[in-house]
Amino acid sequence: MKQLGVEDFNSAKEGLTKLKEFQDAQKTEAEKQAEQLKRLEESYNNASSENESLKAQLSALKAGVQSESINDVVVLAKTLVSDDVDMDAAIAQVIQKYPHFAQQQVEEEPKKPSFTQGKHEKQEQSELDKWLSAFK
Repeated sequence: MKQLGVEDFNSAKEGLTKLKEFQDAQKTEAEKQAEQLKRLEESYNNASSENESLKAQLSALKAGVQSESINDVVVLAKTLVSDDVDMDAAIAQVIQKYPHFAQQQVEEEPKKPSFTQGKHEKQEQSELDKWLSAFK
């Protein structure tokens, strides 16, 4: 650093900040606008991709995908999306190919009546039952 004419690290740091300020001052208005446009485009692209991802997750939930498998189904469905196939159709294709991603619909069978073959006679009351019924 001494060969470059810099005494210590702080003076080198100050020199770099002054150089950066000088370069920023030399930029034209068009260059500044171009940089701002680039930042805004990146921000828009990030928000747009996040929006598409959230829409795909919502479509997967509506299609009956298990909550722990949503991201897997979305990733698989994104590979199937084309001009002819939208996200909903792609998710349906994934569920059809991999049915274990879908929530299992538990079908309850109606209860069948049960019949007994026992005796249908009236049992004789015990002594305790007789006393209890007498004092009710």
